[in-house]
Amino acid sequence: ATPPRDDSAVTTRTTVQERILETLEGLDKKRAEEISVATDPFKECERHHSHPEERTGEG
Repeated sequence: ATPPRDDSAVTTRTTVQERILETLEGLDKKRAEEISVATDPFKECERHHSHPEERTGEG
């Protein structure tokens, strides 16, 4: 469904808002992950195991 040309400004504004919301959601997810990692030492270990290239002096 293509919006009428008269609504182009509204459509653009909506798209920008959606993009901002997506960005905020992404930040919230990242922050929530960091918080959960900070409160859960085992998750910190898990994260290191899932990214072996980040570890140094091991292997």
